Amino acid sequence: MSETSSMTLYKTKQDIVYTELYDAIAAGRYRPGERLDLNDIAARFGTSRTPVREALWRLESEGLLKAVPHHGFVVSNLPGQEIAELYHIRAVLEGLAARLAAGRLTGEQACALREYVNVMQASLDESNAAAVIELNLPFHEIIFAAAQSPLLYKIITSLYASTTRYRNLTTTWPGRAQELINEHRALAEAVIAGDADQAERIGRLHHENNAKTVLAVAESLGELDDSDPANAGSAPAAASADSENN
Repeated sequence: MSETSSMTLYKTKQDIVYTELYDAIAAGRYRPGERLDLNDIAARFGTSRTPVREALWRLESEGLLKAVPHHGFVVSNLPGQEIAELYHIRAVLEGLAARLAAGRLTGEQACALREYVNVMQASLDESNAAAVIELNLPFHEIIFAAAQSPLLYKIITSLYASTTRYRNLTTTWPGRAQELINEHRALAEAVIAGDADQAERIGRLHHENNAKTVLAVAESLGELDDSDPANAGSAPAAASADSENN
């Protein structure tokens, strides 16, 4: 392997800590309001506190953590305004992708869409709702590919990453997992049939329903924060949080 290739694969301690904490927050292993202790994390990863502190500030800048004076970093509550806006934008864009994909699927792609829906249903029948979420992106990737719009794909996938933290909440609402499967099935059949209007309508509705579900779950758990995002992560709070962990 060349020196350039080795450097490409190298990840810093900060990158490793950041990725692990990001995934844990996205998966709900750290709940809103829970404090992340810098010293404990450094000990767990076998590193100094500097890369951990840098990773925490990185997560704070992305809105996943909040710097609290004299307390350190805590997992931020779910921003209701941002959730609604993200899913609304995704609804419009993915509705467009479904419209563009309608009638363009190959026979192999059509079979794959139906197979994903069947596997989702079989998994849910075995009480494995997590599989519905895991199969979500591969399902939609087929539609994105059939839409034949690289720029649209790039925008959609960036927004998909932005909703990672909220995605796992959708199946926790009673009955929503089955609704998700039904929506995927209806979307697949509309795209396969070449019904552009129906495909776009279902594509939009799917994400509007997801937004409503995530907001309802977050509110029921007391984890919804509708405060002005501009007020989060202020400089005085950041300084106090940093000093608390020194």
